[in-house]
Order: sequence, then C-alpha cells, then structure tokens
Amino acid sequence: MVGNYPVLAKSGGGYVWDDVLEYGYCAPLMMELPIFTMDNDYFFSFESYEDALYFSQHNSGTENPLALILQEEYIDNPDVGHCVDVKESRIAE
Repeated sequence: MVGNYPVLAKSGGGYVWDDVLEYGYCAPLMMELPIFTMDNDYFFSFESYEDALYFSQHNSGTENPLALILQEEYIDNPDVGHCVDVKESRIAE
C-alpha cells in the first residue's frame, strides 16, 4: 500500500509503534516525479528507508526521510502533565 496513505498524518509518533507503513519526505515544487502534492511541496513515498535516503541525498532541496507508522495504542498529551492512554489506530510520522 506504499503511496496510498494520506499525505497528512499525525505528528509525534514517539518511540512506540506497531508497524512502519512507508518512508517518505517532502520536496519543493521544482522537483519532478510527484506522487502527492501538499501545499507548496511534493511528497514522495518509498518502501524502504535506504531507497528514500538515497533519493533524498541525490536530489537537492529534499528533506531527510520520515517514517509513516501505524500505532494501535498511543499516549495522548492533551494538557501539560496530563497523559491519556488511547487504544485506537492512528497513522503518525
């Protein structure tokens, strides 16, 4: 399903996740071969970190790759000092 996940994801995946879905990064609009467009950036997705890292290192203007992850359970922090254990699926970076 690489490349089929939503471009926008929750931030702050933390240190615990159940699965890595894909690796990707954003690049400026001047880049070629877009998979998704988001604001003024193109988003590219890859099956492996190594492929995403290689592409980002060999194309100027790209960011370091991020992992898109699936969390089946996570800790929400709605207020300072208030943590909530949430048991539902979410996709985060």
